[in-house]
Amino acid sequence: MEMHRLAILQAGIEYVRYLESCVAQLKTENEKQKTMGMPRMQMIEGDEFGDEEEEEDEVEDVPPQNNPTTARGDRNAR
Repeated sequence: MEMHRLAILQAGIEYVRYLESCVAQLKTENEKQKTMGMPRMQMIEGDEFGDEEEEEDEVEDVPPQNNPTTARGDRNAR
């Protein structure tokens, strides 16, 4: 019976070590993505704002009944 308990304990310890290595690997990957992803995210956010301004200019030129983007923009504003 004592050997069975020891085997369970050893398996549990090995599993905890495995989980610790997974956490360490995920932290490393997350740090890499943060350092590489920051400029990319800033570019994406900047593009979104630029596109919205251009769309607003286009909407002013077209009557609201004929412009499906106006209705879509109203839903997004809420």
